[in-house]
Order: sequence, then structure tokens, then C-alpha cells
Amino acid sequence: MNRAKGATGRLTGALLAAAVCLLSCAPAQAAPRRDVALEAALRAHIEVLASDEFEGREPGTPGEAKTLRYLGRQWFDIGLVSGTNNPGKEWFAPVTLVGREPAGSSATFTRKGRRLSLSAGDVLMLTSGKRSLVRDTPVLFAGRGDGAGLGRNEIAGRVVVVLDGKGMDGKGIDGTRQDALLAAGAAAVLTVLDGERTLDGVAARRRRLGYALEDDAIGGDLEGFLSKAGMEQLLRGSGVTLAALEAEAARPGFLPRPLDLAASLEATTLDKALRMQPASGGYLEAIPLTAFVSMSLIEAGQAEHAIVANGVRFLENSMRPDGSWPIDTNLATWVTTLSVNALPPSSVLFES
Repeated sequence: MNRAKGATGRLTGALLAAAVCLLSCAPAQAAPRRDVALEAALRAHIEVLASDEFEGREPGTPGEAKTLRYLGRQWFDIGLVSGTNNPGKEWFAPVTLVGREPAGSSATFTRKGRRLSLSAGDVLMLTSGKRSLVRDTPVLFAGRGDGAGLGRNEIAGRVVVVLDGKGMDGKGIDGTRQDALLAAGAAAVLTVLDGERTLDGVAARRRRLGYALEDDAIGGDLEGFLSKAGMEQLLRGSGVTLAALEAEAARPGFLPRPLDLAASLEATTLDKALRMQPASGGYLEAIPLTAFVSMSLIEAGQAEHAIVANGVRFLENSMRPDGSWPIDTNLATWVTTLSVNALPPSSVLFES
């Protein structure tokens, strides 16, 4: 009986050894073959679209127009069938593009009903909606705002103040913490610029025109930035300093704490339809009209607006070698186009 067991054990061991040998000696499975031709074709497209010729492909620019023409040509060449049912626009359905830019920003703070002094240059409020505001809302200090002790019950309906920090391992610069707090129910998020960033620098980056489709759902989030001097001014007389709050937030086990403050914050944006301005930048391709639109925006304090930049570019490109401008880049083409558009769809123009 024992010998039988021993023989069985030796047989099992031999079979296992043979299996291991077979597995170890078998040639490694060949890696899937690379489609070199496809890789080269994709790389070529990427290099073209990423080149300086396409100017970043930003909406409303000649770079976008070039990109659309390039894509349409490639789709046609590979045999795709148009799905627009519109021979005049085989590959692209027209949409209304809206530019949104910050318009209004206000912030007032009170302590026990008494309004606190704060310079308008010390705070910047922003929203992605047309208008967002909170009134007399309690303020909660959340340190770094990285999630420690931050439940929905603690932050819902409150203005949450977080520190920008000195580096903070890259956190805070991209707005991830602020977005998470807003998603968790914060009425607004205020970031204290206690690190290297300045309010002017943030304003220069965040006040630029943004683009969206007209039908896009717009959130009502409310986000703000407060200078270090502004935060110190708000804390004056409260028995706590910004330095003390920074030290408190750096300690292990930090928990958010209410501040003896109430905030009324508001931010608004302006929606601007950009579809009317073609990729060339010229309204009806007319020099006088484009110049008047650009001058009006400049006089209204919108010299940095994207429409002005596009209009000026159109005027520069339309200037003749002798320094003069035509009334229209091609008036005959424009008038002919208007005439054709005025004809009923069933009209037969002519036969060649």
C-alpha cells in the first residue's frame, strides 16, 4: 500500500515536471504584428494637424477652418459617405458657437452683521453660468480642501475657503479640489492665493473668452480667488490670522472649522454669438463694416476680445501693397452669391 502510494507520488511528480518542462521550453507566444502602415498614416495626420500652419485649431480662427477642410478631404478620400443630406455641407452640420467671458464680479463679507472692508482688487469671482450668487452664506475654512474631514453635511450650502498653497505637490493649480467641493454641494469655493500665484495672474488666465455650443447645459457654479492681503484683512479682529490657519491646516488630523464670517458673492458672464463672424474675421468680407465692429468693441473696453483680434487680422490681410483697402475683398462674388440665394430652390439657372 505504501509502495503504491510512493509510486503514485513519483508518477505525479514526473507528470508535473514534464508539464513544467513543456511550458518552459515552448516558444514564447509571438507578439501581435504592428501595423506599420497604419502607424505611419496616423502619425502623418497628427503631424499635419499639430503643425504651425493650423495655428492651434482654436474655434473661430482660420486654423479651425483649415482643420475642417483637411478632415473633410480625408473622409472623402477614404470613401466615407456624407450623413448630412446637404450637398452644400457634406461633412459638417452648422451649429451656433457662443463665446462666454466673465463680466461682473462682486464680494462682500460681514461679521456679526457688520460689513468688512475689502478692496475690489483683492477678490475675483467667476462662474460658468450667466449669473451665480449667494447671500449671507456662512464661511467654512477647509485647509487644503483635499478631502480630509470634508463630508457633504459639513460643506453643503457653505462658502468653502481653501489655501492655494506653496506648490502643494501640484494640487490646486488645475482646479480639481475646487471642482470636487462644488460637486459635493459647496455654495461657492474661495481659493486664498497664499502661494506663488497672484490675483492678476489668475485674472489674466481666467478672464479669457471661452467657447461652447449654444445648446450646452451651463452650470451655476461659483468660484472665487482671494489675495493673501485680502484674506488677512477679513480676518483682522477675529482672533485668528492667516498664518495660524496655514499652520493649523498643515497639522495631522486637521478638521475644517467655521470662520466668523458671512459672504455675499456674485459673478456674471456675457454670451456672445460668434457664428456671425466667419473664419476670415471679416463681416460680409467688407473692410468698412469689419473696421466699425472692431472700433466699437475697442471703444467699449473690449480691445482684447477675440472678435477684435479676428477683425484686425482680416484688415491686415486685406490691405493692398500700396497701403490702401478695397471696399470689399470681392464685391462681385458677394453680390452674385446673394442673387443665387434669392432664387427659389427649384429654379434652373443654366446649362453649360
